[in-house]
Amino acid sequence: MKNNPESGDVAMASKLMSHYGDDVFANILVTASSLERTKDKAKRLEEGLLTNWLATERSVDDVFTLLKMNEKGDEVFKSPVWGMWTSYLKKLGSENSDQLMFMVLRKHYDDDQLANILATTAKNYNTRGIAEKLEELQRASWLSSGKSADDVFHILKLNHEGDNLLKSQVLGSWVSYVKLLEKDPYEMLLFKLAKRYDAEALAIWLRAARDDYRSRSIATGIAEAQQKGWQKNGNSADDVFTLLKLDVEDALFLKSPVLDTWTSYVTKLKKDPNQLMFLKLETRYDDEGVAKVLLATKNDYTTRNAATTLENLLFQKWMSKDNSADGIFALLRLNKEGDKLFENPVFTTWESYVAKLDKANPDEAMFSVLKTHYSDQGLVKLVEIAKTNRRTENIAAKLQEEIWRNQGKTADDIFDLLKLNEKRGEMFATPEFTTWVAFVTKLNKLSKSPDEFPAISALTKRFGDVELARMLGRSKQDALRNKDLLKMVSDLQTQQFKQWHGQGKTPDDVSSMVMANGFDAKKDTRLWVILDTNKSSMEQTVTAALAATLRGLDETILEYLSGAVADQLADDVPSDAAALESLLEESVAPFLLSTSFCEDEAAASTLCAALAAKLLDSPELQAQLGAGPAQAVRVLETTQSIEEQARKDEGAADAEQLMARMWGFDKIRRTTNDELEAQQSALSARQVRKQIKLEQLTAERDEEQAELDREWEDARFLPDLTQDTGERDVHVPRLSINFKGKTLLSDTALKIVAGRRYGLVGKNGAGKTTLLRYISHYELEGFPRHIRIQLVEQESASKLSKDDRSVLEVVLAADYERTMLLQEEKELTADEANNGADHSTRLKEIYDRLVDIDSDTAESRARTILSGLQFPDHVVDGPAKALSGGWRMRTALAGALFMAPDLLLLDEPTNHLDLEAVIWLEHYLDKYEKQMIVVSHDRNFLNAVTTDIIHLTNQKLVYYKGDYNTFEHTMKENMRQQRKAYDAQQMKIQHMQEFIERFRANAKKAPLVQSRVKALDKILRNELIDEPEDEHAFRMHFPPAEPLGRPIIAVEDVGFRYTPESPLLFKDVHIGVDMSSRIGILGVNGSGKSTLINIMIGKLRANEGSVTMNPRLRVATFTQHHVDSLDLSKSAVQNMKEMFPGHEPDEFRSHLGRFNLSGELAIKPT
Repeated sequence: MKNNPESGDVAMASKLMSHYGDDVFANILVTASSLERTKDKAKRLEEGLLTNWLATERSVDDVFTLLKMNEKGDEVFKSPVWGMWTSYLKKLGSENSDQLMFMVLRKHYDDDQLANILATTAKNYNTRGIAEKLEELQRASWLSSGKSADDVFHILKLNHEGDNLLKSQVLGSWVSYVKLLEKDPYEMLLFKLAKRYDAEALAIWLRAARDDYRSRSIATGIAEAQQKGWQKNGNSADDVFTLLKLDVEDALFLKSPVLDTWTSYVTKLKKDPNQLMFLKLETRYDDEGVAKVLLATKNDYTTRNAATTLENLLFQKWMSKDNSADGIFALLRLNKEGDKLFENPVFTTWESYVAKLDKANPDEAMFSVLKTHYSDQGLVKLVEIAKTNRRTENIAAKLQEEIWRNQGKTADDIFDLLKLNEKRGEMFATPEFTTWVAFVTKLNKLSKSPDEFPAISALTKRFGDVELARMLGRSKQDALRNKDLLKMVSDLQTQQFKQWHGQGKTPDDVSSMVMANGFDAKKDTRLWVILDTNKSSMEQTVTAALAATLRGLDETILEYLSGAVADQLADDVPSDAAALESLLEESVAPFLLSTSFCEDEAAASTLCAALAAKLLDSPELQAQLGAGPAQAVRVLETTQSIEEQARKDEGAADAEQLMARMWGFDKIRRTTNDELEAQQSALSARQVRKQIKLEQLTAERDEEQAELDREWEDARFLPDLTQDTGERDVHVPRLSINFKGKTLLSDTALKIVAGRRYGLVGKNGAGKTTLLRYISHYELEGFPRHIRIQLVEQESASKLSKDDRSVLEVVLAADYERTMLLQEEKELTADEANNGADHSTRLKEIYDRLVDIDSDTAESRARTILSGLQFPDHVVDGPAKALSGGWRMRTALAGALFMAPDLLLLDEPTNHLDLEAVIWLEHYLDKYEKQMIVVSHDRNFLNAVTTDIIHLTNQKLVYYKGDYNTFEHTMKENMRQQRKAYDAQQMKIQHMQEFIERFRANAKKAPLVQSRVKALDKILRNELIDEPEDEHAFRMHFPPAEPLGRPIIAVEDVGFRYTPESPLLFKDVHIGVDMSSRIGILGVNGSGKSTLINIMIGKLRANEGSVTMNPRLRVATFTQHHVDSLDLSKSAVQNMKEMFPGHEPDEFRSHLGRFNLSGELAIKPT
């Protein structure tokens, strides 16, 4: 009879218990359970331990004491043996296990200590559920024993907290208990606090408490209770103003920390706090005093918004009394300032008032008033004084312009006065030129016949078209590092182009004009684009037809198409409606498809037909058709043989030879080729301009699309937790994804079961990464929005190479909800002007949610995770961009683990990870209890972490149970069976077709033939088996290298350190490399593997030893950051061309094709 292994485990557990003692043995088992090689044995011994306790009738309390959990204090829930104790609790089979647990805890810890333990435990995501249940039981025990709110307040020792009351972590438990008593906890807290603080001190204290996230929620509730109390007592706005001691702070009440409390209360009273504050100021000061007080507070950023609002009320008051600019000038006593006028701070107030009073021309109005109080000479003197003070130089410039205008100065006068002619080389960069442009613009604005481009007209008059164009071109080159100057010169250049356009100059006119003077205008493509906007009546007709037919088309594309179609209609008049429609399909349809305006060619053809009909209704096109050549179509009476015609041709002994000479090998007539080449070499200026516009348009559209793609890829989305039903399974029954004009998935199902770990496999480009992004963006119709998702992709690590944040900050930012909540809270608390009820309610919601997601322990949790990933402390607080690729990927993974999502999405997570990190990740994911989808090309990794495989093939998602090896075996068997069934069906179809063809004309066999036709039709319609795609292994082909003598690289006694002070990274390294060497270098991230390679190939110099290389050796490297060196906006062919100039594109395409980068893939942006 065989021994029962379970009884053996019980006996062994009994022996070890007696040897070590229950608590020591339990801790040994916990440690052993965490080790792969001992976990199974530890599990069995733990079961034996629990069985022994059951056999000896140990109570839950006995075991609690045996395990010394009564000595753990605040760490009881973190105790390694906590899980063992709860397992014993479940093994007892008690129906009220939570109640039993609470009774044991209460026996060993008093209410105050237990409440603190539970509050701490509730902050941990993994133990929050049990902690909240125990807190409910504790409150229920207080309720059953008749404890009042005050009793519990003292039990929890909250009466000893003093100013730290709101920061106590058990205050929340007391608040929940008071709500259970159906009382208002905030009113009770307010009553207690009012005994210690007066209204002002309490408001200040609550304001400070709201700035601390730990006390924010309760502080907000107390503040609302305070305001409700004032309303209940019938306190007016003035009463509360006095209660908060705002009346004794004189005009500085605007800077009081409790002003927002008062404004919030006034808003509750449905009154305007700004009007009431303005009245307070008016009771203390005259208008000049009010203006001075507001100016002083406007200089403080904390009160600037409120002061600006009150200043507007002051202006409204003056305007309601019809106070003129001169009247307020006197009211503010500015008429008595003399030479010190601009030093008086209220001059700024007067200037702002004049701007509101005369919006059309405030400078002229201001000048008019000043002129009445100062002589011309006095005003000139004032301006000169103002020019010397940086604070008043702007007003001086404005007044100077008015003085010149009043003196009747012209643009030429001021140009000479400012001596701009002497600064021609750098004229546009001088402040005098800016002054001149402002004067000319102002002068033109007041003219009876204003010029559209006054500055350009004046400059052209002085310098001429060509010289001015040359000056602007040179200045534009010099201004490349000065954004403001570059913008000004570019604007002037654009104005010059538009002026030429307005003068009716054609591109050819301008080209002749400027090129005759040695100036290549064709280098500036903007010249051609702007000059080509002179639309003919035909182009206007085309534009109107396009706009009416293609509603919603991008305006830039619409403009281009208008010119292109109008040019074609001018150059090649269509003979009829069909020819017009064909012309439009050639010129317009490709744009409609490439911009995704139309989904397919059929839709594009339909729109082209509608556009043709619209154009045919226009008089312009009818006139064109009438003037076009009448080319009638002649129907041939007999068939014509080109070959027969060739035989009749003189000198053609062999018709086939003649045909070859006539058509060439590719069926294109040689004479036609010659004509095309001649036409292409003589492209008109209009065609050149069209090509330039097309290239610009294409480049701009590609860049805009690339930017949109980047924004979409980088976007983050919050879950909608209000829809959370607790369900974690995902089932999207009919899923289709079209991305960038390509169908990736079509009418397939997405199924994700809670707790399963899926490997997503498929060919490169099949859409695996896109599917993960669609999931993470919640862009799949029917996908549950309450599931928290985190995507870690290949680009996550690459983007960190430019991230200035520390590693810790990157990990904290991974919890997008927390980041957004903190940002919104910061914005709301900074927005003092809007602090009404909705504002307070939203703040309270944010504080509650921050508590729910355990925000206060975020940094400590993040540091714990990073420590588990072997991040040294100095790296945790250092910049993420300084990390190697492997550490960047670890950082991205740490962010995902920190967020603890319901669904974890990983895209090639093992890229750049060293062996240790991959093993660690395998162990971590193997124990991952939530859903996960991982994309990886590492079959060993997939075997280690997945429970299921999803195969993305033929636009479908096919599901397989088991790891990658199981999937591969099953898929191969399925493919074999499908191939067998396909071949059998094809043979059957062939036989049926042969039978039908053989007996089709046999009347006797007609019923059989008809039967076979129906059967064949049924197969072809409904039962046709798809031909299986044979998987072809990709093989890299390396060209043979030139043979070199040994060794090609010799490394002898090499040592390296980064700085003289730093320790050696490695030393005494000896390596010999010859033509047959295949060397793998292993080591942890940061150990110097890449550094050693760089020394071997000569990119770095060793501190010790020597490296010898064969002089004929050619070295190529592919590093972990190699992709960062590529311009991702360019295609693979373009990148190759930049790396290897001097080669033809066809060579690059042929080479790329060997790596499966063929066709469009080779010319698409990387």
